[in-house]
Amino acid sequence: MEDLLDAADALVADYPDGDPPRPNFDFPVDYDTNSPHRLMEIRVSRREGTDRGKGWFAKKDIPAGTTLIIDKPLAMVMNWQDDVGDEGNEEEDIEMSEDEEKEEEQFSSLNEMLLLELLQEIRQNHSIWADNLSHMYPRDNQTASTLPMWVCQDDEIFALVEASFEELTKVPELDEQTLKDIKYRLPLIIRYNCLSVETCPELLVHPGPGGHASLGGTAVYYLPSFFNHDSHPNASRYAVGDVMWFVANRDIKKGDEICISYLEHDVLCEDAKTRTTMLQMDF
Repeated sequence: MEDLLDAADALVADYPDGDPPRPNFDFPVDYDTNSPHRLMEIRVSRREGTDRGKGWFAKKDIPAGTTLIIDKPLAMVMNWQDDVGDEGNEEEDIEMSEDEEKEEEQFSSLNEMLLLELLQEIRQNHSIWADNLSHMYPRDNQTASTLPMWVCQDDEIFALVEASFEELTKVPELDEQTLKDIKYRLPLIIRYNCLSVETCPELLVHPGPGGHASLGGTAVYYLPSFFNHDSHPNASRYAVGDVMWFVANRDIKKGDEICISYLEHDVLCEDAKTRTTMLQMDF
């Protein structure tokens, strides 16, 4: 952990004005990548009679403080990338109506950027679709058809996405059906599985000089994608750069489902209606 924090400090120090490159830190040297499967198993998750898809379940009693998973992302984009191109538009911003300003604030292109990153990863390593992405929610086209359709709000990014999909047709290992599946499901896989990446378990970043705010971003992780949400989570997450930890925050009994919160911890204190509204937002 200390080595990773030192690496994060060094990367931030190299870019005092912000906008550092994406971190690419190593796993902690003492981490055994097989440990998640010794502690947990993935199986169908049902709660209160509702099929929640797959989830992580404890294979044995797990004490509080146990590291469940440490993982690196399949793809990640930095928060500062969403601000590129905004500079120099102060005059246009002044002329915006209040509703237009609210709409501008709510729109983020980070998911679309993640889509571009993953399409590039698939071109370079086609097995990432069969081995990882295709197993993530939504896991089939029938499930995907029940979800709100993905719509790109940025015409320039949409043109890049279409060009990237076209490039995939040149990968001989990807047959026609697989290409259709990728085009239909990948944007939804990103929507429902991306996680914010900040160096703090409360989903906030360390403020002030020497903090890691500039290393924040959005990413897609494979094994952590099987954690379901709970308003009383028994696991917490935090990151150092692109390396993310998932840790038991209380004792977990054998057979219990292990869940995280998809929301900031302060939102968990709100009423059920507010929490549900936040979960239904199209991030």
